[in-house]
Amino acid sequence: MIKNNILVYHRDYDKDLYTEIAKNTFKNYNHISLCEKKEFDQSGFSKKFYKNINSKKKYRLSKNETIEIIKRDRVLRSIGYRLSRKMIFSTCISIEQILDEIKPKYIFSRAVDSYVIDILARISKKKKVPFLSIIGVPILGYFRVTTYGEKNLKKKKVFTNKSLIKKILLKKNYVPKWLEKDLFNVKRKLIIRWFKNCLRIPFFLLRHLLIDKYNHHYLASYIIAKKHFSFIPCREPGNINWIDVLNKKKMNIYLPLQTFPESTIDYWCNNLEYIDYYNNLFKLIKKFSKLNFFLKEHPSVLGARPKNLYNKLSNFKNVTFIPTFTNSNMILEKIDCVFLYTGTIGLEALIRGKPVISFTKSYYSYGPRFKIINKNTKLKEIEMFINKFKNKKITFNEQDKIINNFSKQLFKGKLKSHLEWNKKNSEDIMDAKKIAKSLKDQL
Repeated sequence: MIKNNILVYHRDYDKDLYTEIAKNTFKNYNHISLCEKKEFDQSGFSKKFYKNINSKKKYRLSKNETIEIIKRDRVLRSIGYRLSRKMIFSTCISIEQILDEIKPKYIFSRAVDSYVIDILARISKKKKVPFLSIIGVPILGYFRVTTYGEKNLKKKKVFTNKSLIKKILLKKNYVPKWLEKDLFNVKRKLIIRWFKNCLRIPFFLLRHLLIDKYNHHYLASYIIAKKHFSFIPCREPGNINWIDVLNKKKMNIYLPLQTFPESTIDYWCNNLEYIDYYNNLFKLIKKFSKLNFFLKEHPSVLGARPKNLYNKLSNFKNVTFIPTFTNSNMILEKIDCVFLYTGTIGLEALIRGKPVISFTKSYYSYGPRFKIINKNTKLKEIEMFINKFKNKKITFNEQDKIINNFSKQLFKGKLKSHLEWNKKNSEDIMDAKKIAKSLKDQL
């Protein structure tokens, strides 16, 4: 009996996790790895890529699509149009050759977070090969199926403990599972983060030049490390007296800084115009100078921002930094509204009745308390939106509808971080099998 093929995209560091899930989801198939590092690759991608990039071959791709692929990728938008286009064409040709050779029945992957996976998803759609990608969620024990962060509802009804999810999210001390480890040894982690960033410049420059010139991981690490480089580590930007700055005569907006570059902005943002995160941040704060903005650094990012970013933001008279490790739910009690792109705090705010403003749709956005704005939105419109809910407590029914909308996208299975997952751990193997079962049930 001839077996069908499954193409499994993974990185070198999460090979075991994604391969284990794929093998349990598609048991009677050949599993072929696609990895940008040739020592972990079975598809021949790296060999094909370098052969095609030197052949000057072109690929049929519209200029608009090429520009979108470039703008969404942290590496391509930093290296210039000509080289980016060359790399895109080579990747497109290589992936098309691989799909034509192995003719996979499915492609299994992580959610899109680089131009290589973006192109893989685009070409799979063109060739009508189902593209299955997964990502974790703020509630441990569940995951989502999504390619670009979009909302995907389950095809079949599966029991989800909505009351427990609601109870977890409404806890006063709630933080997403992946943030818990960053709330300890704060100063030590800041120094380690800064030191690692300094080391990346010589290390990845050497690897990039000598081993794999166009490898996305090497290039991204080098480019970002250069942007974030400083001779001394930064200090905590927060003002411990931030509560005293709250102004009853003005709207107080909570603006948690998000990780950037990151797939949740690069690929989840509907409008390309708003991917330029820092510049849009400056424009927003400057335009709405009559609003009080309370910024808080992301616990996993403190010490890994472009040089002088905190100083530039603090120069705005309507900006106050909240200490990084202040519990977000306590902040929500004090402010009038939340502004963000796609962060989990938006979901926490919504079920507590706080209005949320964003430049883009989110997978959890639901109901009248969520508003999408653009560069033309007037201050009066924002003030009217906030005032509409300022003294309007959220009802249990409203909360249940928000949780219901969120729960419809949740699949059962504990998707651990690749750093925590271990193929020698029987519990981790069992988790992978549960994820596979959820996927099989829906397929």
